Amino acid sequence: MDEIIAVDLNLNPEPEVTVGVLMNRIDGAAADVYTSVAKFRDEYNAKELAARSFKSAGFEGNVSSQVSSFATAAGLSNRDAAMVIIGQAEQFKAALDAIAELRMQKFAIEKMPLDMAQAKTDEVVAQIAAIGAQL
Repeated sequence: MDEIIAVDLNLNPEPEVTVGVLMNRIDGAAADVYTSVAKFRDEYNAKELAARSFKSAGFEGNVSSQVSSFATAAGLSNRDAAMVIIGQAEQFKAALDAIAELRMQKFAIEKMPLDMAQAKTDEVVAQIAAIGAQL
């Protein structure tokens, strides 16, 4: 009689859940958002700098194409476009600060029982993803 041998072909098994794995999940969620927004970061910074410069000049004189191109596309005056850009820049920075604060919660899970640490990790990862979806 031939014997049947079962072979597990799962070449990428899930890692054992440890506090370290949970901490890495939190870091990974934050890194995903940072990577996503990094591709336009220079553009965002240039727009903000141009908008703040235009505001500092009392919304008078030459306006950067960073501001005027947005104004034209959005159907806004250059002044209103500059204010929108500044507001968006402040929201963007606040969102990144919130992600950084959430990421620090990984240190709190070190002191939790594993089941609580898993629940907290799920919560933090979901909050980071929600913020990232807004950017």
